Amino acid sequence: MVNAAADEGKKGKNIVSQMLHGDCRLQMEYMVPKGSNSGIYFLGRYEVQTLDSYTKPDDKVQHGDNGGHYE
Repeated sequence: MVNAAADEGKKGKNIVSQMLHGDCRLQMEYMVPKGSNSGIYFLGRYEVQTLDSYTKPDDKVQHGDNGGHYE
């Protein structure tokens, strides 16, 4: 899936799966622009962050940084 609007400098829209599922494993590759902040939601409740925290020192990374998750 691709959110093409973000490539054109426009505000992107949510990408939503219609598939119903229980437990799952997500493996994905993604790129984020500098300063971006987004996420992937499961069941409309649990978010995995896709946040530009590449230059953040390891000892400063928190649960809300890239790859982190929270409810």
